[in-house]
Amino acid sequence: MLVKRVPPIAAKLVIGFHVVTYYFLVWGTEQWFGFDLGINFIHIYGILFILETAIMLVFAKVRPMQHIKPIRIDLGRVKPWRHAISTSILLVAAMVFVYFIFSPIGLAYADGIVSSWFWPATIILFAVTSGLIWASYRYWLPKYEAYLSNLGTTEELEEKAIGE
Repeated sequence: MLVKRVPPIAAKLVIGFHVVTYYFLVWGTEQWFGFDLGINFIHIYGILFILETAIMLVFAKVRPMQHIKPIRIDLGRVKPWRHAISTSILLVAAMVFVYFIFSPIGLAYADGIVSSWFWPATIILFAVTSGLIWASYRYWLPKYEAYLSNLGTTEELEEKAIGE
């Protein structure tokens, strides 16, 4: 797998690249050259993420790390946290709600406090979130528990077959 072959120097280079490039794209062009790109910092983060991932993958292809040291941690029997899936759903819903609040249908609405779409969108988000949480406890939790209970069995069998 190519991702496992990314050398540490690639990550160090990307950190420096990120700091310099982010500064120039957000503030530097206006300060140094007198024009504004007009790109939101979130979009710049997305662009830089793709660029930096590509840089690291190029490093992995051109100058791969020779010795991969896998990290093995013996967890024993993993007991799943019952609320892991529902908490993930709630966190994603909260993030979407924050986008609602600061979007043009929320507080950025020009003609008033909030748009007429804000409350219907919020109610729909609440209904979808509630349905997904219900489905997570009803259907996905047993599958998640079964997955975690079978999680190391194939590796253990392979190691016994190899003789490690």
